[in-house]
Amino acid sequence: MSSTYKYLNCASQQCQSLGACPNNDNNVNCTRTQEYGDKSEVDELTSSETLTVGSQPVEDFVFGCASAASGLIQRSPGLVGFGRDALSFVSQTTMPYDKLVSIPEGTFTFNKSTGSGTIIDSGTVITRLVEPAYNSMRDTFSRQLSNLTQASPTELFDTC
Repeated sequence: MSSTYKYLNCASQQCQSLGACPNNDNNVNCTRTQEYGDKSEVDELTSSETLTVGSQPVEDFVFGCASAASGLIQRSPGLVGFGRDALSFVSQTTMPYDKLVSIPEGTFTFNKSTGSGTIIDSGTVITRLVEPAYNSMRDTFSRQLSNLTQASPTELFDTC
């Protein structure tokens, strides 16, 4: 375990924002069960660590460390939250990486009255993006990992 890894307790602000603990006990680790749209479930221990993306450290990056899983999610090596809340990967890394991927304004706009827009659920097997967002993310991903050997594309996956 690294020197910057730590379990978050129920009294932490991050745990409180998740609604994971019924009380504010400093002596109890923050745990919760996350359910996904396909009814998969993950039991996780909320933790923090210094995450380095590229060459930029992101101190106190909050994530769930899975202790048990059921459903399709069992075959997944991990999940990344691209949501709008404060603990998503995007929100926690916005400051150092706000210009990393250039996606046209309005691409992910969510219309509350109609329910239309884009929702990214990393708990599903395949995430489909509208073309401008996909192209931008694909191109940025390829540039950032240009030092790795790329596998041959398949029908559904052109960036492997």
